[in-house]
Amino acid sequence: MSVVTIGIDVGKTWFHLVGLDSRGAVVARQRFNQAQLLRDLSQLAPCLIGMEASPNGIHLARRLLAVGHDARPMSAEFIRRFVKRDGSDSLDAEAIAAEAVAQAVRHPTMRFVPVKIREPFNLKAIHSMRSGLVSRSGGGCNQIRFFP
Repeated sequence: MSVVTIGIDVGKTWFHLVGLDSRGAVVARQRFNQAQLLRDLSQLAPCLIGMEASPNGIHLARRLLAVGHDARPMSAEFIRRFVKRDGSDSLDAEAIAAEAVAQAVRHPTMRFVPVKIREPFNLKAIHSMRSGLVSRSGGGCNQIRFFP
C-alpha cells in the first residue's frame, strides 16, 4: 500500500485525509488533529499533497514542505466543482484527493496559491509597529505644545 497522492480537508481542529495510490484508488481515509497529522505525514515518504487554501492550510503547507512533501494549496473555487455532493469533510477530502489533486495538480495550467514564508510578514509587522510608535510619539509632542 503506497500512498502517492493525498488530499486534506483543513479544518480548525480536525483534518480529514484521503490517500490515493498510483492507480487513483483510495487506500487511506483518516481523521487527525494537527499534531497527529504532522507526526504521521513526517514519517511518510514524500508525496504530492493537495489542500484547500486557507490561513490554516497555508500554515500546514509550510510545515509539510519543511519535511519534504510537495504541498500545493488550491483555491476553494477550483475544488468545489469536484465535490460530488454536499456533506462531510471526508467527502471534501476525497474530492480534493481523487479529482482536484489527481487531475488539477498535475495539470500544467492549474493555478495554485503560493506558500508564503514567514520572514516578510515578520518584517512587515516590525515596520508597522515602528510607524505606529513614531506617529504616537509625534502626536504626544503636539499635545504637550498645547498645554499652558
